Amino acid sequence: LQDRFREHTLFTERGQLMGTPAYMSPEQARGDPDIDTRTDVYSLGIALYESLTLKRPFDKGGNKAALYTAIKDEAPPDPRTENDALSLDIKVVLETALEKDRTRRYASALELAEDLRRIREYEPIHARPASVPLKLARWIRKHPALATSLIGTIVVLTVGLTVALVLNVQLQSALE
Repeated sequence: LQDRFREHTLFTERGQLMGTPAYMSPEQARGDPDIDTRTDVYSLGIALYESLTLKRPFDKGGNKAALYTAIKDEAPPDPRTENDALSLDIKVVLETALEKDRTRRYASALELAEDLRRIREYEPIHARPASVPLKLARWIRKHPALATSLIGTIVVLTVGLTVALVLNVQLQSALE
């Protein structure tokens, strides 16, 4: 009887993605087996984003591969472009809930709720926007060829300027 039951039942196999694709966290989209409460916070952040803007942050028209890529690699769009009534604090809270790096995400739904309460009561929130160095590091990881070219150009221009200044000083001292 068990063999007949197994023949007619679909079992989830190791490595299969589980969940509603549009609400999956980056770690789920990567197939990471190490899932914790921060995954739920991410999904809650998607639902909150959708409630406030009436749009999902990553909507790829049913193309699951494009959706998974967006979830793993793309930053969510600024929710204030869809709803200009949203404050900067709401944007920061949503960005924190939808953070790709789960160590920077809210550790629990309670932490997210606490920041939402703070917004409602006009108190300072705990979440902070990503720093400029963090944004730069993310951009470099996303665009390594362009970053290498820009860094190379800056180095060449700096060396060229330094050489020109040294030669100018030597020329002026020789003319005196």
